[in-house]
Amino acid sequence: MLLYLTLKAQVKANREIQKRFKIQQENEKLEKLTLRYKERISSLSEEIRTFSYTNNNSDSGTKPDFKLYSGPQAISQLLKIRKSIFYGNEWRSAYLLEPKFEELRQLLLMFLSISESLNQEIFTDKIIENREVKSQLISSLKFHYDAKIRGNFLSMEKYKAADKPCPDCSSTHGIPEDLFEICNSIAYKLQLKLN
Repeated sequence: MLLYLTLKAQVKANREIQKRFKIQQENEKLEKLTLRYKERISSLSEEIRTFSYTNNNSDSGTKPDFKLYSGPQAISQLLKIRKSIFYGNEWRSAYLLEPKFEELRQLLLMFLSISESLNQEIFTDKIIENREVKSQLISSLKFHYDAKIRGNFLSMEKYKAADKPCPDCSSTHGIPEDLFEICNSIAYKLQLKLN
């Protein structure tokens, strides 16, 4: 009888140890996942901060006066200055005419990728129930998007390049429409109001 009680206590203790070990593994997984996303968001923040755009502020025929913009100001200036980029009567890629558009597109795609993976991985992973961690990661992404990117695109909405020529000049020009589409996808993933 004593042996039975000893074995029963041992089995109970082993189950408790396994339960604690499983909880510890889940916590470690949460910490690793959280760290990975914090690093990705930090990298995204650095990419936004170091995004640069140089523009010649002088009139034609005068000495060049180059101005370097960086961070969100560079995004704003790129969109403002290049909003009327001319593609000609035959469609030419804005990305070839202004390579900074491609760099901006890649930055937005990086943002979208992080937003999508946060939704897919963290929000559907059953072991992760820590709402505070989820909230912090989403809040950080929302801040970077809302404060540093979104406003620049909202103010330029009317300058989207269309598939058809401009009614005013019969030429094709504007900011690539897919940049706006990526921004709308990011806003949707982060559940922001779109206007």
